[in-house]
Amino acid sequence: MTARAQSVQQIEHEINTHLKHIQYWRFEYSPEDTVFKTQVNQQDSIMGANTMLLNYLMKVCNRNAEVLRYDFKLPESSDMKIVTSGDKKVRIYSWDTHTGENEHDNYTVFQCETSGGVKAFSKLNGITGKAYQKIIFAEPKYYLAIASDMVAENNSEKTVQALSIIQNELRTVDIFKEDVKQPANYISYTYNYSSNYDFRKMKEEYDIKLENGKLYIPQVNDYKMTGQYAVYNFDGDKFILDKNAK
Repeated sequence: MTARAQSVQQIEHEINTHLKHIQYWRFEYSPEDTVFKTQVNQQDSIMGANTMLLNYLMKVCNRNAEVLRYDFKLPESSDMKIVTSGDKKVRIYSWDTHTGENEHDNYTVFQCETSGGVKAFSKLNGITGKAYQKIIFAEPKYYLAIASDMVAENNSEKTVQALSIIQNELRTVDIFKEDVKQPANYISYTYNYSSNYDFRKMKEEYDIKLENGKLYIPQVNDYKMTGQYAVYNFDGDKFILDKNAK
């Protein structure tokens, strides 16, 4: 059965199978307790399992509109995060490859709806390997993809990446403007994750948000939240830093 002929339920099952395959090689495989007909290498097998999942997702996400809109139900223990924009035109699949010894390495597949059909991308302008948490839709044409990655013990890097569908492609766009310099396509900051997490509310106290045409970016000093935000005003084309905002 080809990937295009599969139902979304079958695709969901296949994704879970690939994720379990990765977890097996990372956590369950033991050379002392397991016998294969041919010699195997654990690290190569982990990479191979990830490549298989990446190739499978690229195949089923390309020109398959139902996959873009389907509400995938993955186990709570799943290492994959699927986030979708409010207008249902952009979706990002990201998962931990389990190839890093002391850090998290992620693979990412971007999917979008264009006038030429649904398309999939494994990287955008070289951007890949982030754990995306949500997509904020800035009407009428921008998608702010929020990623959070552990970069050191208890320190997390939060990134807002600007994307847009241009000429039937999902592309990064330079829309964040701070001064006379060229606009950038992303904003990032690094902070102590535990110090920003409210365990009663089960969420971060300060986070990136878009409200009433203003983008709020938490300010950090010495890896700790200051309680203040940098404010970017959206004029419909650019997010421009408001240096007078408090």
